[in-house]
Amino acid sequence: MKPACNVATLIERFFTERLMRQRNVSANTIASYRDTFRLLFMFAQVRLRKSPSALTLADLDATFIGAFLTDLEVKRGASAKTRNLRLTAIRSFFRFVSFEEPAHSALIQRVRHFFHGPTATNPKLVHYLAAGSMQGLRPLRYEKRVARNRFFLLAAIVFVVLFGIISVLLRRY
Repeated sequence: MKPACNVATLIERFFTERLMRQRNVSANTIASYRDTFRLLFMFAQVRLRKSPSALTLADLDATFIGAFLTDLEVKRGASAKTRNLRLTAIRSFFRFVSFEEPAHSALIQRVRHFFHGPTATNPKLVHYLAAGSMQGLRPLRYEKRVARNRFFLLAAIVFVVLFGIISVLLRRY
């Protein structure tokens, strides 16, 4: 592979160009992303027996990333929030790589879209309501919107009527 596909080079450009120069992210975000890739490189060293400087994009496929995230949860005892934070860093890196290395777009797409769906920390999921109860919640938003629209229509009618009365009174006097 050409040298630009070396993960170490891409990581360096990701941190210096994308995160620091273009996005101007906070120091905490950079530290979190740094820790993510440090853990990923340690996992790659054990699993693939490759140093970080020898890794290529082909080594970081969706199954490898999935194994890394599972290892975080199982062996390191990371919570779902921590796992999702690490996944965010990896997906952000692969978004950057998609613009830098379009020749690897199939691999990048598999990694970026492999981990979709509801997560264990999604607060919007409500498991204790029955399907009928959840359907009953939907019209409430609709009714609020209808009530708001009726109020504005009524206010407009009252305004027009009052304007008419005032104009008639001003003409008489």
